Amino acid sequence: MNANDLKKRYADGDRDFTAADLSGASLSWINLSGANLSRTDLYGAQLSGANLSQANLSAANLSGADLSRADLSGANLEGADLQGANLNNTNLNAAVYNQLTKFPQGFEPGEVGMLNSEQLKEQAAQTAKPPVVLADRTTTPTEDLNQTVVDSLGTHQVYQTTPTPIFHFENSIPTPNVEPAVTGQVPFQNFTAYGSSNSTSTATNSKSSEDVKKAAIVGSVIGAAIIIGFLVTKSPQPSPTPTPTSNPNATPSSSTPSPSPPAPQPSSFTQQDAVNLINAWLEGKRVMFAPPYDRQKAEELTTGEQYQKTAGPEGTINWLQNNNAYYRYGVVKIDGIDEFVINGNRATIQVKVIEDRTLYKNGRVDPGQSDFKTRTVVYNLELVGGRWKIASSKIL
Repeated sequence: MNANDLKKRYADGDRDFTAADLSGASLSWINLSGANLSRTDLYGAQLSGANLSQANLSAANLSGADLSRADLSGANLEGADLQGANLNNTNLNAAVYNQLTKFPQGFEPGEVGMLNSEQLKEQAAQTAKPPVVLADRTTTPTEDLNQTVVDSLGTHQVYQTTPTPIFHFENSIPTPNVEPAVTGQVPFQNFTAYGSSNSTSTATNSKSSEDVKKAAIVGSVIGAAIIIGFLVTKSPQPSPTPTPTSNPNATPSSSTPSPSPPAPQPSSFTQQDAVNLINAWLEGKRVMFAPPYDRQKAEELTTGEQYQKTAGPEGTINWLQNNNAYYRYGVVKIDGIDEFVINGNRATIQVKVIEDRTLYKNGRVDPGQSDFKTRTVVYNLELVGGRWKIASSKIL
């Protein structure tokens, strides 16, 4: 495809230019806003002043390209190769990158407003369940509320809150103390003697005061005992265990013990666990089939035949390294689950996988090994050393 074809197709409304070969093309000041340029080879292309805002440039080869004064705001640059590119006065605000994106030496994406997609996903996961904020309330509600909140993706969800009682001591009924403290003076006792018989009155008042104190203590103890007794009688009592009675006319027989419950299975591996394993494998391809060609990842996720095909002497990793090649992946995800079967230490899952992959060989795109397809794949899983791994796979 040449520059004129690209401009004409874009003007006609076409936006999909996936894996196009535009290396060395003269595209200065071109408008490709919102275009899908995933896996496109733009090596050494002249793109100064180009409008690439909101464009999908994932896994694109932009090495050596002139992007000075270009607008890449909001563009997807996950896995893109920008090594040696001219980024002078380039607008990269809100453009997205990841750990596979390659930048010119010394370039700091955070300083120009770029966003790390891995950090965004992590932040979204941490805020998946936001706290409930009650408007116009300063106290915890005492009734059940169905509260609608907005999660991090803008979806309205309903959360059921647990009522929390509030006790306002100035309005609530006081609870009697089981062991009331004696302070030396009864709060409501206040006698004043008048006249000349001070000694008699004082003695009488003192005796009365002592009697009142004793009465208050005894009354409090009795009240506490009544309350405790009431609580005890209200608490559930254990049902009496019936005593077996012997039947003299019954024929003696040997007692048969009730069967024991079945022992738990050695593994609780579920369909979701299998899906998580396949997702880990699909994401792991990004570092197994491209630098740093991570063999440790292959060992963690595969065993047997699958390991040999991946990291064995005749496996994919060795072939890529020996041929100066690597894969770049765009969208990779499970699109559906057709079947899941588990039998002891083995399991099988059949899924539909969407995979956007591009093979680069000697710095050039290999169209024969690059595609964006949905495939039906059967994965055979096996429990090895306490860890489930992929033993083999087959594309249907």
